[in-house]
Amino acid sequence: MTNETRRDKRIRRSLRGVLGGFAVTVALLLVSEAAFRFYDHSREVRFVSQLDDWEIEDENIGWKPRPGFTHQQVSINSLGFRGEDIDLVAPEKTFRLAVLGDSTSFGLLSDSPYAEQLQNRLNNLECDANFQVINGAVEGYSSEEALARLQYDIMPLQPKLLVVYIGWNDLYRVDPLIPEAVTRKGSTLDQLAEHSMLVKHTFKFTYEYVMPRLRQTSEEDFVTYRNFQPIRYIDNLTAIIEEAEQNDMTVVLTTLPSILSDDMLDKTYLEVVHYPNFTHDVDLLAILWERYNETIRNIAQEHDVLLVDLAAEFEALDDEGTLFFDTVHFYNGGHEHITTSLFDALLNNDLLPCDEENLGRG
Repeated sequence: MTNETRRDKRIRRSLRGVLGGFAVTVALLLVSEAAFRFYDHSREVRFVSQLDDWEIEDENIGWKPRPGFTHQQVSINSLGFRGEDIDLVAPEKTFRLAVLGDSTSFGLLSDSPYAEQLQNRLNNLECDANFQVINGAVEGYSSEEALARLQYDIMPLQPKLLVVYIGWNDLYRVDPLIPEAVTRKGSTLDQLAEHSMLVKHTFKFTYEYVMPRLRQTSEEDFVTYRNFQPIRYIDNLTAIIEEAEQNDMTVVLTTLPSILSDDMLDKTYLEVVHYPNFTHDVDLLAILWERYNETIRNIAQEHDVLLVDLAAEFEALDDEGTLFFDTVHFYNGGHEHITTSLFDALLNNDLLPCDEENLGRG
């Protein structure tokens, strides 16, 4: 056998090895792609099933509660709000209030969210008016969805007063280190992620689980967080106030109470802290929470609207830790505290259509 023949055989063997390895790699990628597509399909089926249960898609907002849905303690009325049925037009001598918010106001795991409790308290007043408190909050809403909810669903009901308790989903969605880090539509990476479940889940796993745990927090991070301005949130919250006031609503803003206050961050409460995808540092999360609350206070002052500083009020409580079941959500006791704070604020600031001489406290 000549040297040339032996060399040709080695080349062919090497080529077969490369092609074999390539075929195995392609096969593994195809199997992984198929597995992720099956996983996503099964999740989508479960999601659609859940969406069909209590939520519906909405072309203006994205999603909202399904009218007429009832399960355990949650009841959605015919207009798509949690609570008892109401008419589109308020009955005579009825003073309507609306709550705009996310799952904290919707009443996740609560059989009596503060909107319902507030209505009961108000209707116990000796007042020549009937009160309706519309719970316009929806799980998962950020200020962007809340603004659309106001425009399309709440304004037609013509409430006289709007309580705005929104911000947690804004906080959890926007990384202060890269606040505008959105993959451009049509880019190569965007197209890959759109067409390949393997690429999509690789990105998701990398950005949500690997990078936050590998990245070391630096002093520059703390500076960035302390100086962070949530621009989109500011714009949306400002638009909510302006549109509400243009439609003759009195606006009441609230800050965001949490277990993230300094005296709460011990081992007991750290176990129930829920972190955003972009950081697992509780100190950074607490700073970010403070920035959003400071933003709310500034906007309330700038637009001369009533502020109910729930964050400060909860921090002053001795039992605040027992009122939360995670970073932001309350047991019924937390909703009771919010009810009392809002009730007192409405009374003390003469925002109710009641004759003061005949006014009795509920």
